[in-house]
Amino acid sequence: MSSIVRGRVSTLLHKRWGLPTVYLVVCGLSLTLPTFLPNFTLGILVVTLFAAFAMVMRWNEQTVLGLLLAAGFLIPTSLSIEALGQVGIPSMLIGLLLLLLWLYGRCTPELGLDSGPQPVRYMALYIMIALFASYIAGQLRGMSSLEASGADATMIFVASSLGMLLFTADTIKDMTGVRRLLGWLVGLGVILSVTGMLQNFQVIDIYRDLRIPGMKYFDPIGLESLAREGYLRVQGLAGHPIEFSVVLGMLLPIALHFALHSPREQRLRWWAAVAVIGAGLPMALSRSGILAAGVSLIIYLLATRVRVLATLVPIGLVGVLGMSLVFPGLLGSIRNLFLFGYIANDTSISSRTDDYAIALKLWADYPVFGTGPGTYIPKLYRILDNGYLYYLITQGVFGLLGLVGLFACGYFLVRRIEWTTKDPHMRDLAQALAGSIAGAALVTATFDSFGFNIMFVTTHFLVGIAGVMWRVSIRDRDKVPLQ
Repeated sequence: MSSIVRGRVSTLLHKRWGLPTVYLVVCGLSLTLPTFLPNFTLGILVVTLFAAFAMVMRWNEQTVLGLLLAAGFLIPTSLSIEALGQVGIPSMLIGLLLLLLWLYGRCTPELGLDSGPQPVRYMALYIMIALFASYIAGQLRGMSSLEASGADATMIFVASSLGMLLFTADTIKDMTGVRRLLGWLVGLGVILSVTGMLQNFQVIDIYRDLRIPGMKYFDPIGLESLAREGYLRVQGLAGHPIEFSVVLGMLLPIALHFALHSPREQRLRWWAAVAVIGAGLPMALSRSGILAAGVSLIIYLLATRVRVLATLVPIGLVGVLGMSLVFPGLLGSIRNLFLFGYIANDTSISSRTDDYAIALKLWADYPVFGTGPGTYIPKLYRILDNGYLYYLITQGVFGLLGLVGLFACGYFLVRRIEWTTKDPHMRDLAQALAGSIAGAALVTATFDSFGFNIMFVTTHFLVGIAGVMWRVSIRDRDKVPLQ
């Protein structure tokens, strides 16, 4: 399968001139751009780094998935390709490319795309059928121009998500590729956390300062809406503080797995990653993020040996103490978010509970296939902070089963690995992924998770990785690993 995307510059450029060229180009642009293009300096540097590293990379399926993750994490949703409108998000376009590459691989068996039984593939088929059924039902019902536009855009977004799922599940060959990609994902989580810290200390707000030529800037929430309890709720490069904290919470058990099970000489950097992710998470002051981290870690640590838990407890206490010293009052503000007296008067809680009556009333008119994908327009109704209710309204029970099935598919695939495999490292990683996917499933009931780009990419990628791990450790465990 790697031959689909294989290609590189000459050996001379890669080995001798590649990285020096990157450094020289970036340093030169850093010195000259602020004079000529002050509004686009940061954006052009980002594009230059992408292009320079693309030149020296060895392209294969892992590289393309790494590009997907990088685009999802490093290019904020405040920027989109202007000519393409709401579908001009770079990571969405890469997802569509992955779908085309996957389809090409299915039509060309000699490329080596996996063709054996794969639950993730079956789940993707169901999601596609539910999507088309809902779209047809919506067209038969009749849509306004605004609804039709939303339905068409959703079709593209779901096609992109299927590309992420299928390409990940069917092209990664072995656990070496899985660990490398998950390591990159944790690294991007560290970058996300650092951008939140830079925003918290008012060094730079990359989400609002980044401009890339050819891309339109739009800030849907505004800086003034980020205050809570006297603190600035950071979002880093994420679309919202909730997304910021939830994604970090999902990545925490994966980072912890690498910290505990990597070779001894690599463990320090992974513990540093755990510390950075853990320090950034509470800065968003988000209940959803705390819930995601709590559920993910509890599920992961349930399978951890008591001796390891005894080591982690004092480390966690030191981290909490350090946070209280660096950010006085922050942990108290987080505690207040879960107190009954605060919750009873919190409008964000009451608005979520009010969603149910409105959603069920809308669903009752079209219970099976819904009103059509993407036809719930918040400015016509209200903002819906519940991904399950959104699917129930727009795609009915049929579509809601697809969303629940996506989470269940990923979760039970890795749980089966944890139950059956004898490899302790594989079991631990499977448990970490189970925690991450369960955390994502839980907080989808507290915000529109798939309406946010990083969450969208991360969730589908992790479910695809669950499919790879199931294939390698269970389906093909008696076979020689694919080359």
